[in-house]
Amino acid sequence: MRDGVMEDGELPAFLDRLGIPGIFDVHVHFMAPEIMAKVQAYFDAAGPKLGRPWPIHYRGTDDERVAALRAAGVRWFSSLSYAHKPGVAPFMNDWTRDFAARTPDTLRSATFYPEPEAADYVPAIIGAGVEVFKAHLQVGNFAADNRLLDPVWAAIEAA
Repeated sequence: MRDGVMEDGELPAFLDRLGIPGIFDVHVHFMAPEIMAKVQAYFDAAGPKLGRPWPIHYRGTDDERVAALRAAGVRWFSSLSYAHKPGVAPFMNDWTRDFAARTPDTLRSATFYPEPEAADYVPAIIGAGVEVFKAHLQVGNFAADNRLLDPVWAAIEAA
């Protein structure tokens, strides 16, 4: 423990003492490498939507980051990719689908954006097995009550 904060390597023993076989991390981001590089650069620069430094501690390849999660006792995790403008969600959803196919301990994650096409692609990816959605209202600069999202919310509710 450093400064009263548990280190990653201490977590498995802590979980073992509690009789917990592993944990689920619901806030992990895995994205296409070119997108992840842009997100990391934004955080490194403490961009305007952050307003303060917010260092990213877990860097490296997807395989290195997955290994770090597993070593810390994380049994399941999400990939939480998100669309920041129209037309991006299908690309992000294809990437997270492929990531989940090669990473069996991740939830099949997807995203959407308020665009007419979302009324078709959201029900399709739900039918294909998506387990969790990530929508980032701040980054995408949209409201949850955008009328273009009505069919999206309806599809999610029905699922």
